[in-house]
Amino acid sequence: MAGWLSRLFSRPRLEEPDSDPFEAAGDRPTVEADALDGLLAEIEQAALSIYARHGLPTTPGDYRRGPGEDGWVFLAERLTPDQKFALALEHPREAGWRFAARNDLGAGDSNIPELVQASAALSGCAWLRARRGAAPAETLSAALRLGALWRDMTHAQALLPDTSLTLTAVDKPARARKKAALPSPSSKSDPEP
Repeated sequence: MAGWLSRLFSRPRLEEPDSDPFEAAGDRPTVEADALDGLLAEIEQAALSIYARHGLPTTPGDYRRGPGEDGWVFLAERLTPDQKFALALEHPREAGWRFAARNDLGAGDSNIPELVQASAALSGCAWLRARRGAAPAETLSAALRLGALWRDMTHAQALLPDTSLTLTAVDKPARARKKAALPSPSSKSDPEP
C-alpha cells in the first residue's frame, strides 16, 4: 500500500493526555532527512565496495603513499591545513610522495573509470551532508548528479560476471535432428501450366 494511503487508513495513535505534541518537535529528525541519510549511506557503501575491490582503503581519513610504495598508509582521521602543508614541505611531490583524503584516492587513478566515479560519489555524499541547509536549487542539482553517478556505478557492478555460476556437462547428449533433404536444382518441382 502506498505510504500516504496506509497513513490514511491507519488507526490514530492515542497520545498521553499530559504530553504536549509540539514539545521538542524540532529535535526530531524529519522523515525526509532519514530517507536522505539512508540513501547517502547506500551510495557510500556502493562506492566503498568499489574501493575495496581495487585495494583502496575504506576508512575515512587522510593517507600518504611514499615513493615506490604500492599501498596507502593511514595518517590521521583529519589533518589541519597547517599539518598538510608541513607534510608537503617535508615530503615533496617531486620526490614521489602523495597525500590524499580517502574520498579523493580513487580520483587519482584515471585508468580505472569506476574508481573515479566512486571517488566522485564519496565526495558528493560528503558535500550534501555538509550543506543540509544550502540553497535548494544548488542542493538538488548536486543530488541529481550524485544519483546519476550512483546509477552508473551500480549498473557497472551488475554487468560484472557472477562467479557463483557453474556449468556442468549434460549426462546424455541430445540427438541431432536430421535435416530435410532439399530437392536438387535439376529436378522439376514446379507444375507445368
